[in-house]
Amino acid sequence: MNVDGGFEFNGWYDYDGAYQQRPGVSWWWVQGDDYVVTFGGLDGYREVMRFPYDRWLAPNPGDILVLQKIDQVDARAGGSGE
Repeated sequence: MNVDGGFEFNGWYDYDGAYQQRPGVSWWWVQGDDYVVTFGGLDGYREVMRFPYDRWLAPNPGDILVLQKIDQVDARAGGSGE
């Protein structure tokens, strides 16, 4: 799977007791990080989708973002990634 959805997602879908952390990726069973589900933007990624929600404990709106790694976008478009 090429989604880094954080501990909750990766722990449910990608848990592996023998997992070895790789440099440059989160420790929670990341198999691929072409896409990231997060609460905010990340360097090297572009926003693909945004899901607004109302917070239950802190009564103000928030967003869950789906981000795509920029070099993946460039590779599909035939760009150089620069």
